[in-house]
Amino acid sequence: MKAYNLMLLHGAGGTPSKWRRLTPKLEPFHVRAADLSQGTSIQEKSAALTFDDKTVLIGHSMGSLCALEATSIRHPAAVIIVAGHPELPVHEHVLKKLKAGTYPAGLFHASYAKHVDEELLEEEKVDTYGGSPKQAYIDFKACTDYSSGWSRLEQLKVPVLFIYGSEDRLLPEHAEEKVLGVKPDADVKVIEGSGHYVMLEKPDETAEAILSWLQERKELI
Repeated sequence: MKAYNLMLLHGAGGTPSKWRRLTPKLEPFHVRAADLSQGTSIQEKSAALTFDDKTVLIGHSMGSLCALEATSIRHPAAVIIVAGHPELPVHEHVLKKLKAGTYPAGLFHASYAKHVDEELLEEEKVDTYGGSPKQAYIDFKACTDYSSGWSRLEQLKVPVLFIYGSEDRLLPEHAEEKVLGVKPDADVKVIEGSGHYVMLEKPDETAEAILSWLQERKELI
């Protein structure tokens, strides 16, 4: 198992730092967090990724779309979707705010569980509001415009795990049921008490979900 690499793909408007609390807990593997700021579409962002068949792609939110799209270019060892979905449309109001240079406060607060750690929330406020609204707009627009997620999931030939936060308010309703309706052999793990940023809010539980699943699937990947 140590021969495998983990490539972490962040969400819209984010940077590789979104994985900062999880990366140290994945020590048995070589871990690399990619920067998805290049490109204006999911297709362009995915095409820029470099990995081989011994790489496990782990995508959060927008990164999950990139992970699915990348499988149409080359085959990874496995795919892990963290708080993601094959389609991630963004409300027009959010896009308008971002295009005007403002990150919506409502979106920020909806991204985390109600009882999120206050220290983390303060870190995230600095990270989010200190970031680039222009880049966030490009990323969220890319999510809205992407329409190949379901076909990529259906055609997927490698093991796939979906990790959900029990308090995620950003994913579509009944996301798990919709995914299993298209990909019944997908595995699902739910992290209790977490919102959309599962790997930041519950890094220990997220690491355990990832490592235990990889161990269970070691004969398949």
